[in-house]
Amino acid sequence: MDIDEELDDSSEFIIEVKNISNGSIQCFSPTAVYLTKIDNWFDYKWSGFSNKVMGAFGVRSFGRLTIPPFHPNRVLYSKKYSSTNFDTVEAAKLHVAQESSNNEQRYIMNVADNAIFIWYSGSTTENGHGSILVYMSRNSANSGFYIGYNNDGGTWNKRKTTGMSLSEINLILDAAESCG
Repeated sequence: MDIDEELDDSSEFIIEVKNISNGSIQCFSPTAVYLTKIDNWFDYKWSGFSNKVMGAFGVRSFGRLTIPPFHPNRVLYSKKYSSTNFDTVEAAKLHVAQESSNNEQRYIMNVADNAIFIWYSGSTTENGHGSILVYMSRNSANSGFYIGYNNDGGTWNKRKTTGMSLSEINLILDAAESCG
């Protein structure tokens, strides 16, 4: 899967995004892939985050993952790809302006079953930080993982992972190498 590099992107970070994306596709064989670029770095607390209660208390939903409630103003682009040929296909917006509590029922498996959802951060050149969040839905089950990166002198190092161990993430990266 090809990901366009924009002016605010670190080339090396985009390679990380491509490798995680392609490895996830190789490992999980989805029928659809959703790719969303967020304007800036986001931390691990977005993984499993569903909504706020009373405007203050965060609700996490690891049993049935919901679309992370990024405000639409933060979404630089969101695309859906058919995994058979990776053509862009028409899709409803994942991120909509709404009351936070309305997100509680926006389950990824209702958007698409047998799909991979990938969010990654922009402004990586300026920030020196990057984020990748991956959700997978299959047969009415779902799982996800987060990787936070720091740019240390031109090398993007994984500094924080949730939902999957570093050795499991390395298996996904190994799968990406097998597909070129």
